Amino acid sequence: MVIRLPKTATRSLAVVLLLLGITYMGAFEYIREGSRRPFTLYGHIYANSILVKDLEAVQENGILASAKWIDKEISAENRLVVGRQLFNIMCSPCHSVGGPMRDIKKMSAKYESVYAMEAEISGQGRLIRCMPLFAGNTQERHALAAYIIEGLHGRKEQTTPPPQLSAPPLAPLPFDPEQDGYVLLAWNSLGMHSISDADGTFSLMPPANDLFAQLIKRGPIPEVVTEGVALSFRVEPGFEKPAGQVGFWKDLPALFGRSLPDNIGLSGQGLSGVMQLKQAGRSFVAEKVPVVPYPAQGGYQPYPSFTIEARDKTTNTLLAATRMVAPVATEMGCKTCHGGGWRRGNTGISTAAAQDILTMHDRFHKTKLAAQAKAGKPVLCQSCHPDPMLNAPGKAGLLNLSASIHGFHANFLGGRGAEACALCHPSSPQGATRFLRGVHHEAGLDCTTCHGALEDHALALLLAEKQAGKPGAQRLMQHLTPQGATPLAGIQPRTPWLQQPDCLTCHVNFGPPETDSAFNVWTTGADALYRNRHDDAGSIHCAGCHGSPHAEYPATKLRPPAVSGQPLSAGRQPQLQGLPHRGHGHGPAPPQRPGHDAQHPGIARTTFPVILRRPTLSKGVGRRHVRQHSFGTSFLPENLTTCSPQTTPRTRAAPPKVWAA
Repeated sequence: MVIRLPKTATRSLAVVLLLLGITYMGAFEYIREGSRRPFTLYGHIYANSILVKDLEAVQENGILASAKWIDKEISAENRLVVGRQLFNIMCSPCHSVGGPMRDIKKMSAKYESVYAMEAEISGQGRLIRCMPLFAGNTQERHALAAYIIEGLHGRKEQTTPPPQLSAPPLAPLPFDPEQDGYVLLAWNSLGMHSISDADGTFSLMPPANDLFAQLIKRGPIPEVVTEGVALSFRVEPGFEKPAGQVGFWKDLPALFGRSLPDNIGLSGQGLSGVMQLKQAGRSFVAEKVPVVPYPAQGGYQPYPSFTIEARDKTTNTLLAATRMVAPVATEMGCKTCHGGGWRRGNTGISTAAAQDILTMHDRFHKTKLAAQAKAGKPVLCQSCHPDPMLNAPGKAGLLNLSASIHGFHANFLGGRGAEACALCHPSSPQGATRFLRGVHHEAGLDCTTCHGALEDHALALLLAEKQAGKPGAQRLMQHLTPQGATPLAGIQPRTPWLQQPDCLTCHVNFGPPETDSAFNVWTTGADALYRNRHDDAGSIHCAGCHGSPHAEYPATKLRPPAVSGQPLSAGRQPQLQGLPHRGHGHGPAPPQRPGHDAQHPGIARTTFPVILRRPTLSKGVGRRHVRQHSFGTSFLPENLTTCSPQTTPRTRAAPPKVWAA
């Protein structure tokens, strides 16, 4: 019948049959090759022609050592040439350059730097199982990443100076050491509160800063005042209306299932108001204050300040006032690997980056979050993942949010020390926030000193989830190797936010540091956290005198400018200078000496500074004092001259003279 057809029809039929045959065979080959990736012969040889049994040796010695007809050395001059040769060996069996099949240029377009491309290469074969593990060494990985980013995309590494932040100077609040009867301590529970600022796409952490304060009556025996007084707070001008800067309030119904008036936070607090007596009646707290780092006049300021005032409830007399910073950052570095750039300036997660994060989540976990966000329903990460920080129960069987994020990214960012932390957290010295403001940072310590390298940090979190019977933990752990001295069997599991490195690991009995690593010794629970811990008498918060986490300092080292006239650095919140710990309720009492107070062991009245000893409050102030019998530190009001991060190297000041009567 075909022979009898007209010649035109015969040719057309032949073309149709040819196309059908090619389509059939092409689809068959595509499915066959895809189903056995990353192997050519399953379990025996990888697609890049490396035998499975040889992979470990190749990784140890490098690809160049065994490859033929290829440069054996990598230099600054030939690294792109060698990178192309490595691409031909390792990548070209599956990836084209500008072609229709897995175009490497298209698939790598979102990576903005060689560093980011290296991270992606590091994760191949770990969580992305369709590709083999990268068989080269660190130099070869860098050369390959450089060829893709610089050779194919033409992007050059750019070194830019850190952004310069500016803020109007804050005048010191008045304090008369001869007349004033009170001092007011104030601090923030976190050294840096990061918010995701991914408007309309997802929420990782909402704007919610916790402010704490304690009012101290001065005298021979300092007293914590908890009754008959009202403590209020207010943000500095320009930060009163965060709803005009971020889309959080518009997204609240989809994220948290509730609506709130603009500029009111999740606890019902605004940017000014009255603080509530909490923490077992020890301190006043303003919870979840929705401050953001975007002032109305524009720019980025991660250290907005609050003024705290204590007044007599009966007479409304001002007893004491202080200033503190409430650090808040939107400098999450997701764009480094997810593309899209910053949302504004050098901060914020752009819509493109946020969408790519959800797309990758969909790819790995078969979810439909990207489509949900595009449909106008932004995603709350804690709606699925448990999170002690927000008291979110999440869904049964899923890893908690911190274990998920750190465990996943440790597979891509391993072996990079504190640099890995700075890719996501606002700790980079070249970043816009530079939130490491404490004495530990000044002494040369970094994130890994307390939290461990990213792999160790992730393993501690994942081990706790594995013990809880969550299957996802082992999948993230299987390719992670501890980087510190502690082997995997010795790493102690921990719960995020509730179990953190313990200060007393280094500062045994509250003394000078005896070691330089606090990793793997966790606090027993929330009460033992630095931000919640008190002195031995149970009265004064550690952070009240030593500053917020990551902005901590020795009480004997600094003096506020209201007294000394010296400027402060990087949003510091100094309140005092005074005596060593063992003189104010930490550890054993000092030996008795002339002037020792036998009624109150652990203090010597003659050593109290004039700032503590001076006046007695006027009569008639309704209050109940919680006596603090073993506290001998001199309190000074917290006054700031600037809340801008310091951009010049810090120098350690000489210990100030102790104020004495």
